Amino acid sequence: MNINDILNKTRNGIVLTEEETRYFLDYYCTRIKKENVIDKFNSWDYKVCFLTTMDVGTEMILRSGLNGSLLNISKDLEIPLTHYSNVIVFNINNRVVPYLIDLTYNQFFRAYNDDDSYVLLDDFVVSEEQKSLVSKLNKDGYIELNDELLKVYINMFLDFYKDKKINRDNVYRNVVERIEKEALLNISSITNEKIKKM
Repeated sequence: MNINDILNKTRNGIVLTEEETRYFLDYYCTRIKKENVIDKFNSWDYKVCFLTTMDVGTEMILRSGLNGSLLNISKDLEIPLTHYSNVIVFNINNRVVPYLIDLTYNQFFRAYNDDDSYVLLDDFVVSEEQKSLVSKLNKDGYIELNDELLKVYINMFLDFYKDKKINRDNVYRNVVERIEKEALLNISSITNEKIKKM
C-alpha cells in the first residue's frame, strides 16, 4: 500500500477500502504527531494544539480533496477552553464515513497507563460510556464518528463546566449543523437515528 496511490484516489473521488482509510489515517496522524513532538503526556499550550489541528486540516483535507470541518471547542461549545479538532469524511466502500481527528486530546489526562489513562487533570474520572472514545483518541488520534460518539466527545468538554448553565441540546445541534454544512455530511443519517436529547 502506498500513500500517494491513496491520495490519488481521494483527489479523484475514487472509493477507498477500509484498509486504505486506516493506512491514510495512521500515516498522517503518526507523521503529524512526530513533527509536533506529540508522543507523550505533557502540558501543551493552545498554539501547539492549534498548529497540529491546522496541519491535519492541510494534510488530510486540502491535499487529499476530502471534505472536512474544523471544531473550535471554545467557540462551538461556548466554554472558556481553547482546543481544536477536525472531522474528516471518507467514502469507504460507497459509504460516507466521518472520522473525528484529535491528536492532542491526551493533554487533558494525567498519563496514559493502566492507572491514570481515564483520569482527567482535575481528577474527574471518565464514565464507562466515555472509555472507548478516550482510549481510541489517546492511542491513535482518530475514531470513526457517529451521532452518539459526537455527543460523548462534546459532553467530555462540557462536563468540565457543570456549574455553567449550558443548553447541551442547543450546543450539540449547532455543532452538528456546522459540521454537516462544512463537511457535506448528514451525521444523524450515519446511524439512522434522530438526534436524541443529551
